[in-house]
Amino acid sequence: MIAPAPLDVAGLSVDLAHGRAALRDASFRVAPGEFVVVLGPNGAGKTTLLRALAGLAPARGTARFGGDDLLAMRARERARRLAYLPQSGEAHWPLPAREIVALGRIPFGAPGGRLSAGDEAIVARAMAACDAAQFADRPITELSGGERARVLLARALAVEAPLLLVDEPVAAADPAHQLLVMRLFAEQAAQGRLVVAVLHDVALALRHAHRVLLLDGGRLVADRKSADAFADDTFDRVFGVRFAHVRLGGRAFVAAEPAD
Repeated sequence: MIAPAPLDVAGLSVDLAHGRAALRDASFRVAPGEFVVVLGPNGAGKTTLLRALAGLAPARGTARFGGDDLLAMRARERARRLAYLPQSGEAHWPLPAREIVALGRIPFGAPGGRLSAGDEAIVARAMAACDAAQFADRPITELSGGERARVLLARALAVEAPLLLVDEPVAAADPAHQLLVMRLFAEQAAQGRLVVAVLHDVALALRHAHRVLLLDGGRLVADRKSADAFADDTFDRVFGVRFAHVRLGGRAFVAAEPAD
């Protein structure tokens, strides 16, 4: 694995085709070993932020990773430095799940797409970590939404990149696999990687992430440790609800109710 390094984002902005700003001057830092969750209401700019970092949305500003600007990096080098999992979870070809996961090794593979024994071991390890090994020989198009999501997450893990960007990775998961995935991200961070995930589930984020970034209307309005998320009423105002929360055994338990 390429050695991890801090991610320093400064003034990151994305404009849509009709001139509306989807992301405005976002600035933050993610250190190696951190698991950071991006939160915010629909249309806040969460997916845009990840797409910009992944080089998939034209952006202004800088995103320096280990001294290099991700926004100016060549595609092949970026593919080695970060793994990106979009929220769509689409699969259009009936390839066996193992072959889908093996695509994560393409940036490191031999000519012709042949995998080394080491690559094969990485693929198997990624599938096991996501509880997807039992799907190895099944066409991905025959899997349920949740099963397919686990295979696609395994593909991202198979890159073994120091920076992992994931967008709504547990949207289709049952409760047991939601917890499995969140623990997996914490383990990835504990190994020194940087994990940045977009979630809608505030409670799940605060129970597992080190920090949360709160977006609203394309702007970063809060950057806090998870334990300090409700230090004021910012989260209530942004989501338009009233959050009730307690911490037990170091874990956050959160519920939302109407603001009025």
